[in-house]
Amino acid sequence: MMAGKVGNDMEIVRAAIAEIQAAFHEVYRTEMIRMDEVCTEVLPPISEISEHKALKPILHYLAQNDTYTYRHNIGVAILARMIVQAIGREAEERTELTIAGFLHDVGKAGVPE
Repeated sequence: MMAGKVGNDMEIVRAAIAEIQAAFHEVYRTEMIRMDEVCTEVLPPISEISEHKALKPILHYLAQNDTYTYRHNIGVAILARMIVQAIGREAEERTELTIAGFLHDVGKAGVPE
């Protein structure tokens, strides 16, 4: 039974990769990122999520102590949001993946250079 689950998981991964490639190919083909969509559909939820009571102190800490990681995490959150919107995911999954983008490198902030 485990082999069937692994096979199904691989199909999901392959489909996700294909969807992401298609989204990036469209940007490459047109040489444009639709900034109107970014401003109206991506940035407002990013801003709202960044004000969440659990995330705000983490982002504030990063902004004060590791500006590179702070900016990088915001960039990853924006890209994650754009990708999940482009592939038509539901609102809950868009929010979860946006938060994952915000938090993906938080642990490295405490690691000495």
